[in-house]
Formats: sequence, C-alpha cells, structure tokens
Amino acid sequence: MMQSTEKSKCPYSYKNNRNKIVFGSVLTLHTFGRDLKWNPHIHCLVCEEAFDTKKNKMKNFSFISYKKLRKTWMYQGLDLLSKQELENFNYLKQRFYKELVNGFYVYAKKKEKDNDDNNVDDCVNYITRYTSRPPMAENRIIKYEDDKKMIRWWYNRHEDEKYIEIYESAENFINNLILHCPDENFKMIRYYGFYSNRNKKLLEKIYELYGIKKKKRIRNLKEKKI
Repeated sequence: MMQSTEKSKCPYSYKNNRNKIVFGSVLTLHTFGRDLKWNPHIHCLVCEEAFDTKKNKMKNFSFISYKKLRKTWMYQGLDLLSKQELENFNYLKQRFYKELVNGFYVYAKKKEKDNDDNNVDDCVNYITRYTSRPPMAENRIIKYEDDKKMIRWWYNRHEDEKYIEIYESAENFINNLILHCPDENFKMIRYYGFYSNRNKKLLEKIYELYGIKKKKRIRNLKEKKI
C-alpha cells in the first residue's frame, strides 16, 4: 500500500525518472477510522520542491493534478497487487477500471493562502499530529461505568462531522483498539526520496543549497557516552 502510494505521489513519475528528478515524501499508515473500524489509509506528506540531479538544484512541484493523482494511485495499487498472483484478481482489476473511471479515492484539499502550510509551527504540528497519532484521543471518552463495565465515547462522523456517541462494553471497546496495534517491528511511518536513509548525502546537498547546517543527532545514550 505504501509502495503504491509512493509511486503515485507524482503522476509524471515516468518523465521524472528519465530527467533524474528526486522527490521527498513521508508516508504514515493509519488502519483506523474515527469510529475505530478497520479503515486502512495513508497520509502522504510530499515536499513541494524536488531535486533536479542534472542541474543540481531544487525544482518547484507545488501543483499535482488531482484527476491524474486518483488514476495513478489506482494504476500503481492494482499493478503491485497483480504481481502477487492472487486468485481471480484479473477479473477484479478489470471491474475496477470499468466502474471506477475516475480512479481510487484520494483526499487532497485545495491549498489556501492562509492555511497551515504558510506557518512553520502549524505545519510541524500538523505533521507530528498525523505521524504519532493513536487510534483515539483520551478526551473522546465521556464516561466509564465500572459496575457495568460499559464505556461511552464519541466521534465526529467523517462524511458530515455529525456528533455521534457510542455506548458499548469495555471488552468490545478494547478489542477495537487492539485491532489497530501494528505487528512487532512493522514500520507505520516510512520515508522516501531524499528523505530516505539511503539518500542521506543527497539530503545534505539540499541542506547546503538552502544554507542550512545539519545538526548531528545523538541516536542513543551509548553513542553519547562514547
């Protein structure tokens, strides 16, 4: 899923591979919806500038066609799945192309002049909120009835922001939360392009272009003592 999303971030990737354009993106996998039901989706944060390795400079890529993005996302996703030799997948693939003429669903709101993107602090808060977000915030729990082992909590429905309260057993509530615990060592956040570990030197070159001095990170206490 992340692989297909990474390939979909620019509908013109076939051109950019030829022209040696490198993008930077951070992908976060969420498996939950607001109602805690299973709803896997990916939040994709893409740098609005890409690195031109031929000209050794950054190139503006702040606009991505929404229509092309949806179709590219569908193509990349189905293409990767078709390589898994799944039973009856070709039939399903053809059905998708026939019925979903506009491509898979993508939520990409139009950029506004006064949104968070223009404020560094707000932008950082937005990124950290989505990369470290749990399935549910504690303040959404209204009340826990210990004698009945029941819990009441709320959420705003995604479609229309309607306020909805849920009253259910604590056991059922916990089961819904456990469903979204990732497997051990499974990476919910992944870095691609010049943000990936294998492109550290390229990222350092980009820092130099902007006159930014990279601070040396201390990974753990052992390295600090050494």
